[in-house]
Amino acid sequence: MRSTKNIVSSYKSRNVTVFDVCASSNFNVSIDNSFVYTAQLQVGKSFMEQMSTQKYDVSCIVADNDVVVYTSEKYSFTPAAVMPIDALGIQYVIISSDRWSQIMVMGIEMDVSTDVNLTFPECPGNCSKPDCATKDVSYKWSVGDRCRGIRHSCQVDLTGSMITSDFPVSVMVNTGYQMLQLPPTNTWGRKFIVASLPFAFLRYYILKMISKEADTNVTILCDKPNEPLVKYYLYLNNSGEYAVQSIRTDLNCLIKSNKPVLPVHIMVNKMVNERDQMETMFIIPPVEQYSPNYLLPAELCRDDILSRYIVVISATNHTNGLRMDGLPINGNVFQRQKIGKTGYTSLFVNLGAPKLHLLDHIEPNIVFGVFLVCSTQIANYVIPLGMRMAPIAEKCEPTSSIPGDGLDNDCDDRIDEDICDINSADAFNNKTDCAVTYREMIPCLKYIDTNGVVWKTTLPNNYDYQTCGKGMTGNTSNFCELKERRYGIWKGPDTSFCVSEALSIIAAKLHLTLNGTSNLTLADILNETLSVTNKLISKENFNAGNLKSVIESLDLAVTIIEERSSLGTTKREREVVHLFQNH
Repeated sequence: MRSTKNIVSSYKSRNVTVFDVCASSNFNVSIDNSFVYTAQLQVGKSFMEQMSTQKYDVSCIVADNDVVVYTSEKYSFTPAAVMPIDALGIQYVIISSDRWSQIMVMGIEMDVSTDVNLTFPECPGNCSKPDCATKDVSYKWSVGDRCRGIRHSCQVDLTGSMITSDFPVSVMVNTGYQMLQLPPTNTWGRKFIVASLPFAFLRYYILKMISKEADTNVTILCDKPNEPLVKYYLYLNNSGEYAVQSIRTDLNCLIKSNKPVLPVHIMVNKMVNERDQMETMFIIPPVEQYSPNYLLPAELCRDDILSRYIVVISATNHTNGLRMDGLPINGNVFQRQKIGKTGYTSLFVNLGAPKLHLLDHIEPNIVFGVFLVCSTQIANYVIPLGMRMAPIAEKCEPTSSIPGDGLDNDCDDRIDEDICDINSADAFNNKTDCAVTYREMIPCLKYIDTNGVVWKTTLPNNYDYQTCGKGMTGNTSNFCELKERRYGIWKGPDTSFCVSEALSIIAAKLHLTLNGTSNLTLADILNETLSVTNKLISKENFNAGNLKSVIESLDLAVTIIEERSSLGTTKREREVVHLFQNH
């Protein structure tokens, strides 16, 4: 029995109800409340057998609004983004690591029996590959198998193998250390950008490129400031053929092809205290599939992380409009590089501790790419945060534009690039590709401040009220301010009514002294007040509430002195009050 960890998140500020069809259970998620659950996978044979074709249980979730889903198996370090059912396809070409492959095919909404075929590349001559990499296999799914998947394992590289089906299915590849959800061939692209990595994990990485069609020419242009341009040329003679190119990690590369291709970035990491090596890989999304917004759940890269940051690839003239959690992203950038003469720039943003992040642009028709980079004690890996999954590899036919339909309506290799509202010239142009102009208002997100106060998700132009943090008494508030008519931004806690517990205790002691029921001298209490005040000032925690408390305590001390006779007030007490007044 194996298990998967599933992370379900949502952009929406209100609760989104999610139903697991296969498990007959439901749960809620919202913008600050992801749901993480573990599902058990029942399988027929050991996945370590050289050839293993087996059925296993899968999960199918349906939501009443948009959600983002990531999944990983117990022994996988990198979560895989799960594509929605309407983005699945009927043709896939496998691309995997060199050592070991496990292909997982899942089909959910099947109303009729479905045939799934796994076809392997030719192995001419004296073929040394095992049967699991040479003998084509056909699976038949019945309607009763709608919550089942098929797993095919082999201890060799299965790159170039093809999956075809009668009904749209989902295909994942497990390389032993991670899972990749493969995009169907009709979503492959012809233009890609690979940014250099600011922390050089390794000197080189491997670029693995596979073709959709025969006679595919690929040009790779790589550059680094103040260095000559590095050029690579690849030719893929047949459909499903692949090539491998080693590239320096400090180079920024533009990849262009005359026909659709699928490139994969592979890093070979040495295992800690072992001679063995581990390959971590990620699919490079085409520029044509970049999205206008991304959700980064806090649960991604949460365990055993040494560093955690994102790489944003954007058209250079659009970087000023990028936003993270409603704030300009430029303020968080620790490295910025122009990518040659491509017109694009890569931005590196350090994320710090895991928390939920929203990334978008102030203009709804501007797209960009986002990659999450994580380092553990074992490996370094990259997760592309999303892609449109539009059918850009098919022959384009002009169609009528529906705002936000995710299609290239005007066949210009761009998607939803026009603002087609009533004030736009594009609204009166027949050749348009309309973006969605309405976007949900983003609230101020839940967070914990430096005093340990938990601020709840709050809509713009509203307050959240909480009790003061640890070591404090009283109530505090935080205002969610509306910015750019869409984003909620916290103004920061108002601590003017928060008082240190130590000062509250001193005030109680002074009241007891005033009533004549305290065994402490006024001088001792005032000395304690001075000591506490100095400590608060040294910790930069002397807010308006503490200042007000000290002033009230001083006034109370003066009252005590005035009510006593001149004989009852000691010289030491009068000296301490004078010292405190002049502090």
